[in-house]
Amino acid sequence: MSGAQMNGDERRVLRGIGVSSGVASGRVRLMHEPPGVDEGEPACADPQLDMIRVRAAMAAVASSLRERSLQAADDTTRAMLAANARLAEDRGLDKAIMKHLSAGDGVTHAVANAVGEYIERFGKAGGMMAERITDLDDIRSRLIAELRELPSAGPQCDAVSDAICDIPVILVARDLSPADAAALDPAAVRGLVLEEGGATGHTAILAAERGIPAVVGVHGVMEAADDDTRIVLNGGTGEVIINPDAADLYRAAGRAARRKALLHDSASGAADGTAAGAAAGDAFAMTADGCRILLNANVGTPAEAEEAARAGVDGIGLLRSEFLFLNRSQAPTEAEQAEAYTRAVQAFDGRPVVVRTFDAGADKPLAFARIGGNETLAVTNPALGVRGIRLGMLREDLLDTQLAALANAYRASGHSISGHSLKVMAPMATTVQETKWFVDKAHAAGLPHAGIMIETPAAAVQAASLLAVADFASIGTNDLAQYTMAADRLDGSLSGLLDPWQPALLRMMRMAVEGGLMAGKPVGVCGEAAGDPLLALVFVGFGIRSLSMAWRKAAAVRSALRLHSLADCRRMAQAALDARSAMEARQSALSLADSRLRDVL
Repeated sequence: MSGAQMNGDERRVLRGIGVSSGVASGRVRLMHEPPGVDEGEPACADPQLDMIRVRAAMAAVASSLRERSLQAADDTTRAMLAANARLAEDRGLDKAIMKHLSAGDGVTHAVANAVGEYIERFGKAGGMMAERITDLDDIRSRLIAELRELPSAGPQCDAVSDAICDIPVILVARDLSPADAAALDPAAVRGLVLEEGGATGHTAILAAERGIPAVVGVHGVMEAADDDTRIVLNGGTGEVIINPDAADLYRAAGRAARRKALLHDSASGAADGTAAGAAAGDAFAMTADGCRILLNANVGTPAEAEEAARAGVDGIGLLRSEFLFLNRSQAPTEAEQAEAYTRAVQAFDGRPVVVRTFDAGADKPLAFARIGGNETLAVTNPALGVRGIRLGMLREDLLDTQLAALANAYRASGHSISGHSLKVMAPMATTVQETKWFVDKAHAAGLPHAGIMIETPAAAVQAASLLAVADFASIGTNDLAQYTMAADRLDGSLSGLLDPWQPALLRMMRMAVEGGLMAGKPVGVCGEAAGDPLLALVFVGFGIRSLSMAWRKAAAVRSALRLHSLADCRRMAQAALDARSAMEARQSALSLADSRLRDVL
């Protein structure tokens, strides 16, 4: 008997981490647990015969994922599902399963044990490899379900076709694979609550991109809720109310309506000119007293760039070029890269596009980036190993090709008109020497605007020195939080330490901005924290004038800016810096915010 059944209709308030803002209420739909191994299955007597059956299951799972990738609404989701399909048919996994069958494991045990070994290996590798653990776990469940002829994990009713969808559905799960998150339909699933998960995981990012309010790390929610339990969630504050009373429902409905109206007003612009332009979807972002703030998009592919351009953001603050490098056996050619970068630049027609050179290395190994005869460097902690600019310095051939391709895109963009249509920045720069090496190389390649990412305390505390060399900098909040707090960003149990409201992180950011002011160079933010409307005001209070985020978050940030003067932002920033905890920092800033913003957060 679940906690909800034991407690009847008792109202309960649970807390988690808000990862996608908005308020939602509705009926719970639980994700049933994925099937486990068949405990009664016989030991393997004929490995070759059993492997035929396993390979059929692998092919079926891969085919299903490929089909879903073709139906995906955006390029990022398509690429992610296609990568998972390849993982389901991985030859190394095939060999590992065969090894366990030969040792006598039954088919589902062989799959579970082989994938378990992969998960352990990926976890030790850290970085992007560790980020794929959820994908591997999902593939293991799908393979076992296929072998046992059982349904894989999913809602206990079809949230799209079931008649109960006349009542909004809140999906509640222990965790959600990126493949399942990618399939969420905002028209059917109004909110998402996960018992596990972290703020920087794929599932959280996908929920935010789809505009689905979401809270993760809500311990006890699976015990507290049953199917059809009423629930209210606030994806900004992380509050989840089980069995809400009439007042809770009334407040949630009012808050959702006011948030919708506020965002609509922002998109429509303001006639008095103090907030930006009048055309829907093309309104400039300004503070109430007219300080212009650039709202840019973080994108992963040219297709995402085109989508963001249509949404009317000011430019691209972060184009992650890894989409061309990862999951490949051969390095992308100069022509192939130039075509992709040119496509992104042309989508913005002269508006700035900032491309980050490949952020890969020990934590995101590239099959073709062997160093000293090894596919990857043997390091104890890959997150602290050869990655980003460090790999570029060891494999100059890869970086030289990328810079040449970017220079081709720059020339093709009509740079003589805009002068700044394409900029390039290096990840993980920590010293003046690294920065100068990269900037000189980019300039020599024909790229006049070369910057760096500030992702480590080393870069933040000496930002003035680095920016005496670099043309600009952009703060990556996720990695800066990880290194400042000495907390693995992939460890869900440490999510509280990685909260972007941590005062130590905020002080690191302000230090970086002050360094930029001393050097007379701009410092922006391209971490997803920039998409939090309240945090965005604090960042502006620090002196930041360029914020980059998932483009769907820009409307909420634009609305928040319209309601506050630059002096308001500075007061909120100082209040957050003076706080002693992340929660106190947020509450201190919120207490100084305009009541209309407080009302919808």
